[in-house]
Amino acid sequence: MNRFVRASFTVVAAALVFTASDAQAQMGFSIAGGPSIATGDFGEGLDMGYHLKGALGFSVPMLPIGLEADAMWTRFNASDIDDSHMQILSGTLNAVVNLPTPGITPYLIGGVGMYNGKATIMGESGDGETDFGFNVGAGVRMGLVGLGGVFAEARLHNVLGDGETARFIPISLGIRF
Repeated sequence: MNRFVRASFTVVAAALVFTASDAQAQMGFSIAGGPSIATGDFGEGLDMGYHLKGALGFSVPMLPIGLEADAMWTRFNASDIDDSHMQILSGTLNAVVNLPTPGITPYLIGGVGMYNGKATIMGESGDGETDFGFNVGAGVRMGLVGLGGVFAEARLHNVLGDGETARFIPISLGIRF
């Protein structure tokens, strides 16, 4: 490699380093909730449920990809059995891909996590079971003056149990700080 090419690479590398140091990482917190829909075999005998979620997001300006760690509590009541329900406590780590548009920011989200499901039948709680799972989804985010913004998203969660897969779709409406 000649000196001109080496010098050019050095200048470009230095510019990237100094530019990246000016673009500080941003962290944000969000809370959300909404309806949850149990699907497939898992949804048989369960009514529409609800969920609450808290998340911590990490992003770098000028990069379309960020990370989000979230914790979610979901509950589904049984359709035909009184005092019976299924609840799931989950924690996931997700990649967030922002699709840059003016005003409203659509995004894709997906990741992996652990899900703890516990059934209560006629007031008697069974043993909880913790399983690995993954999720994929999409949403839209809009900034607001004085707040980080508001968002709406839907994800499909797949919990991989012993030979069975539990699937549910939480639809979240939330606020970012």
